[in-house]
Amino acid sequence: MIIGFIRERMKNETRVGLTPQVADRLIKAGFMVKMEQNAGIKSCFRNSEYASVGVEVEATAEDVLKKSDVWLAVNAPEAKEVNLLKHNAVIIGNLQNRQWKKCASYMKTHNIIGLALNQMPRLSRAQGFDILSSQNNLSGYQAVFKAAQFLPFTLPLMITSAGTLAPAKVLVIGVGVAGLQAISTAKRLGAKVYAYDVNEEVKEQAESVGAKFIDNFRDILSEVNVIITAVAPAMAEAPKIITKEVLDLLPNRCVLIDLASAQGGNVENSAEQKITRCQNCIIYGDSALAREIPQSASTLLANNFYNFLMYIYDQEKKVLNLDMTDEIIQAIKLKE
Repeated sequence: MIIGFIRERMKNETRVGLTPQVADRLIKAGFMVKMEQNAGIKSCFRNSEYASVGVEVEATAEDVLKKSDVWLAVNAPEAKEVNLLKHNAVIIGNLQNRQWKKCASYMKTHNIIGLALNQMPRLSRAQGFDILSSQNNLSGYQAVFKAAQFLPFTLPLMITSAGTLAPAKVLVIGVGVAGLQAISTAKRLGAKVYAYDVNEEVKEQAESVGAKFIDNFRDILSEVNVIITAVAPAMAEAPKIITKEVLDLLPNRCVLIDLASAQGGNVENSAEQKITRCQNCIIYGDSALAREIPQSASTLLANNFYNFLMYIYDQEKKVLNLDMTDEIIQAIKLKE
């Protein structure tokens, strides 16, 4: 059985579907692995590193896809790429349903199955396959560093012979995977951290990683220097939390990092991978900040792929066992 991956075509994408280390584990498990040359360059993985563990490096994406039984895709591919796949191929990755309308006819006639790991159900046995959790964790971490780049002052308290610098005040809205990582990272860097979530059951989690949980985030808007929003329901439009009215309440030079910008954004005027400068604040939207640390992001993503493949792989028969009665498979299989 052949697993293939290619260089991601999405603009600004730096991640790759497999690392050399994980490719080695798959080969030892009985798979063949093919890749498009330079697929891992932006993640700091050279062709020679893949070749050294037995990966076959092909010249073009077409050479990979037309031979692959399984395609590991970081992002939803385009129709012209899907149309290269052979009968009974399986696509595994971060797949959005809206991307498949153009591919539906070809996939149906060629019996191609799409498995969207971004739709992974919240089950304990599925945690190792959950690409959203692994990538959101890194996005929450990177959001704090991105905010620090825009701030005109330091994050931590600094006591020097020339005077004392007060710590920045960071508000994290949305205490999920990304939010919790943003809280703990900001706290480790010395900021004073507040957290807000409509679900008060997460209060204990937020406090355990260093935040002061507040009941109404508007109460502290005039004080905060950084706001990180991370409220992004799976496969749904993000709720608008920071409206124009709220923006007007913020202090001068406040920095907002919107981790839900690809889904419409939690912040008014935010746009994916764009900086928006308002009268008193800077807004940066990016739903996949993990791309800025591609080696780490690709490592976790490849581990997710490996774990899922081993979940559905029958090593004795050397075939994929896609049990359509399994609640995980039912949740992630793309509908026609």
